[in-house]
Amino acid sequence: MNSPAAPVRTDAALAAAAIALIVLPLVGLAIKLAWPGWMLFFVMMVSPVLLIGYVVQVICESVEYLLAA
Repeated sequence: MNSPAAPVRTDAALAAAAIALIVLPLVGLAIKLAWPGWMLFFVMMVSPVLLIGYVVQVICESVEYLLAA
């Protein structure tokens, strides 16, 4: 029996994933701030936790991207 081949990860796919994980949360935050509502209240109440999580995410993705290059 043959095992299925592992999917090939290209540099373009890796770069797109890294950029998306860094940029898209900022885009979402900008949209939430442009049209405030109940989500703005939620973001302000948990912003320290979100900020810590976002910083950890950016650091992890940046290190992964730089080590893979």
